[in-house]
Amino acid sequence: MVKVQDKDFIEVKFTGIIKNTGKVFDTSDTETAKKEGIFNENQKYQNLKVCVGQGVAIKGLDEAFLGKEISKKYEIEIKPENSFGKRNKDLIKVISMKVFREKNINPRPGMFFDLNNMVARIASVSGGRVIIDFNHPLASKVLIYKFKVVRKIEDIKEKAKILFDFFSGFKNLKINYDIEVKDKKVVVKFKDKISLEMIEKSGKLKEVLKKKFKEVLSLDLEFSIDEERKEKSKPERKEKSKPENKE
Repeated sequence: MVKVQDKDFIEVKFTGIIKNTGKVFDTSDTETAKKEGIFNENQKYQNLKVCVGQGVAIKGLDEAFLGKEISKKYEIEIKPENSFGKRNKDLIKVISMKVFREKNINPRPGMFFDLNNMVARIASVSGGRVIIDFNHPLASKVLIYKFKVVRKIEDIKEKAKILFDFFSGFKNLKINYDIEVKDKKVVVKFKDKISLEMIEKSGKLKEVLKKKFKEVLSLDLEFSIDEERKEKSKPERKEKSKPENKE
């Protein structure tokens, strides 16, 4: 009987529910999203791929994976302290309407937006003041997760991609790269020089990535440019035709 252990890579089908309302807030299943009225055509619904114990999933869910059997359905309850935390009144701010006008934003209660790299919700609008709530929308909520571990992931390249995407944040930036595994080493090959420079110049991120790959996969990590793709992308040089000799 196969059970999930720490540092295992797994693929999980899941649905998240707010306990006191029964409302589904997240799911990996397209049909469930449509049925529950939360379907977003701009969102890609797919199973969650995680490395257990590495914080890829929220704490309560991450811990719940341990000891679970493959292909068996589970339902768990997660307290706020093990998910998105409790509401903090210090994260509720009053901002002048002028700030929004300068950004050409018409604030409305319930609207979500990005302010200084933080997701915030507009709680109310009154006169020249806007009350902003920086608490996570699921803060102080008890959550129910229904999930099934579909499989253990064994492919090294797939494992390396999961680790790199999570700890680098490059997936959110939609940066293209390939992964090559050889001689106990993982090589991340970027499609352009700018992406490589981002890693090389962010010394701390580079060290965190190298440390994680060694700790979890027992492999060294290197970065390079995809030279083969680079050569293919070069425009072909056309030979100039020689002028005909006219006698």
